[in-house]
Amino acid sequence: MVSRVLEISTKKSGFLVGDVETGKALKAALAPYADCPGLKVTIKDLGIDNSLARKRRLAVHHSRLWKGRARLKRVKQLPARARRKFVNMAANSVALWGHMALGVPSQKLRAWRLGVARTNKWLKGRGSLEVAMQIHCDSHDDPFFRLRLEQLKIWVEIVRRCGAIACTALAKAWEASWIELKGAKHRWMIVKGPMAATQAVLMDVGWIAACLDSWVDDCGNVWSLAYCNHGMFTQLELGFVRSLRRRQNLVMSAQFFGEGIASGLDVAFHRRLFAHVSAEDALLLQVWWQGAL
Repeated sequence: MVSRVLEISTKKSGFLVGDVETGKALKAALAPYADCPGLKVTIKDLGIDNSLARKRRLAVHHSRLWKGRARLKRVKQLPARARRKFVNMAANSVALWGHMALGVPSQKLRAWRLGVARTNKWLKGRGSLEVAMQIHCDSHDDPFFRLRLEQLKIWVEIVRRCGAIACTALAKAWEASWIELKGAKHRWMIVKGPMAATQAVLMDVGWIAACLDSWVDDCGNVWSLAYCNHGMFTQLELGFVRSLRRRQNLVMSAQFFGEGIASGLDVAFHRRLFAHVSAEDALLLQVWWQGAL
């Protein structure tokens, strides 16, 4: 900068340093100068109006939302059978950009899933939303599974990138946040970041995670988390999906007194049958199937 006759603006809030070696070198280079901005490991960039995806300019937000609605309008013009692969092509996926920072409450998640089911005409009359999503949507496309798994994934990645000293402080903050959320009447109203969002998701599914590295699932199984092990998330994902599936089965069994569905729902036969019928008979088959349940 000196060789190019450039000056450092004293109005800047600081230098963002990525590693220790670069920070030491920059500090030594700035030593002869007075009133220089300090060195920081974290900083809020007001130029992009974004801090962990919590803030976004309204103009950009509305632009993305309207683009998503325009795509959804074009998808509605397709035949009903051709819409099945467009479950994520909606304004909902655009509005969910950066959702891992604050999470998605259960009520809002259900509203989004209802929008997807009704747009694709999967939900018939007073049919069950959970049954309709199981019939037409795989677990990796259903927001009920996908959003919660993404929440866990981003949190595991955050912990992995922290050093040993930072993880110690993170563990204390995790315990304090868990106690606060556990005592709150409406826990999603006090979620302010990815840590509390992950804890709220675990509470919704019935998991107990009072410690950062030791969680207990809804069946009482203890999960000892080794964040340095990159294969750990795969095992955690499988266990969490099973818990989500049990939660979904309980919701189905509570609807219309369907107690027999509490052990699960096998839709393989319906999917095979649905793949070999005409488009005219497909809608009638869906009504019969859900009505029989």
